Order: sequence, then structure tokens, then C-alpha cells
Amino acid sequence: MEYMRLTWDQIEEMVENVCKQIIEKKFFPNYIIALGRGGLIPARLVSDRLGINDIGFINVKLYKNVGVKNKEITIKNFNDIIENKNILLIDDIADSGETIEKTIKHLLCTRYKTLKTAVLLIRESIVRKPSFFDRVVKKEWIVFPWEKEEFKECKNDKSEKNKEISNIEEQKLLIDKEIDKILDEE
Repeated sequence: MEYMRLTWDQIEEMVENVCKQIIEKKFFPNYIIALGRGGLIPARLVSDRLGINDIGFINVKLYKNVGVKNKEITIKNFNDIIENKNILLIDDIADSGETIEKTIKHLLCTRYKTLKTAVLLIRESIVRKPSFFDRVVKKEWIVFPWEKEEFKECKNDKSEKNKEISNIEEQKLLIDKEIDKILDEE
């Protein structure tokens, strides 16, 4: 499995871009719900940028290990009162969109005023896109800076494919090197 490790600077940039979209679309949330655990830090950063103090947390779990899904998505109780609130539901990445969709269904009976979704990254294969997102990724497993303990094996991997990729130019250089290597072997 290939990995893409993100830096804190990249996270800050993605959060800034998502917040700009929210402002440009004139959506004014007054309550943020973080999908746990991945959405906790992005939710906190977005709340700072947008000046929203009310944050809730829903513990939602789709993956049990790197790249290994649970049979079912588990959602633990959410008891916050969000009636008549403009909700911004935040996660770190939308792989399939299942987690967000299941959470929305779970919240339908809460009588919120409006609900929008935001993530930092989406998979290119996702069917229903969140309301706000910054970047599209392919199949590589994304390693966020707050996941150090979960992905130590990725951090210790020194192969060229798993080096930290900080911008598009570096990605292009790596691709060019791989193409050169393949062509030189023929």
C-alpha cells in the first residue's frame, strides 16, 4: 500500500481553503460536529478560523485498521441539542462517503435548521461529494500528522514512493523518475 503523509503546513492550508469556500458560499454555521476521531482536529481548526465556539463530537468508526473496514459503521450516542442550528459536519477525509451519509441519517431526527459537510480531502471515486473540500486524492492511504502512533510503520518506511510529498512539483518529479527508471530497464 502506498502512503501520503501530510504535514501540519498542508493541513493549515487545506483548512484555510475550506473556510474560504464556506465564507464564499455564505454559509454561517453556528455549531460544528466533528466526526471522531479523524474530524476532531480539523473541526477545532475550522472553529478557530470561523469563530464558532460550539463544537460537538460524534464517535463514528468505519475502519478498524489501515485500509481494513469494519463490517458496519458504528455510531455512538450524540446527545447535544442542535435543534434550529446551522450545522457544519466535519471529517478529515471522505473515502467512500459512507461515514458522512450514515451520520446525516443518524442526525435527521434532531431537527437542525441546515446541515453542510466539510472535509479536507476526498477520494476521486466518491459518488456524493461533501459541501466543502479542498483536495482530491487517489488510492494512497493518507497519514495525517495527528496519526503518528497509528502509522509508525509508514513513518519508518524509507522507500521513495512513501516519501513525504509536499507539493505538486515534487509529485511530478517522482513520477518522471519512475518513468525514466521503467524506460531505462527496457
